[in-house]
Amino acid sequence: TAIASLIELNNELVSHDRVPGEVARTFLLLLAPFAPHIAEEIWEICGFGSGDLSLQTWPEADPGLITTEVIVLPVQVNGKVRGTVEVPLDVEEEDLREMVLQVPGISRHVEDPDKIRRFIVVPGKIVNIVS
Repeated sequence: TAIASLIELNNELVSHDRVPGEVARTFLLLLAPFAPHIAEEIWEICGFGSGDLSLQTWPEADPGLITTEVIVLPVQVNGKVRGTVEVPLDVEEEDLREMVLQVPGISRHVEDPDKIRRFIVVPGKIVNIVS
């Protein structure tokens, strides 16, 4: 998972003309446990230090950036995933129902919203509509 996240970050960084030094420094610190030799070489090439990558302090996480305010929920209609909906973390079930039924890929599979037999919400995981 960590390596996959580093690959995602790398893919995002290569799309930019320049990578800020602090971002490159942090990336190398995170890469070092998985590829210590190449990370050390790049560390020196970038001028961050000379052979001292393993002695650096680990980057500090900012708890304010970790919290999510919006989540993406998959929506099933009669057992098949028909789409996703992006909703606030603290959305009420009634509001969620309205948002879900407005998504074109989902409304197409729900013939009559009044004839929905069950609207099942697993908080933070999935929405299931049984019609």
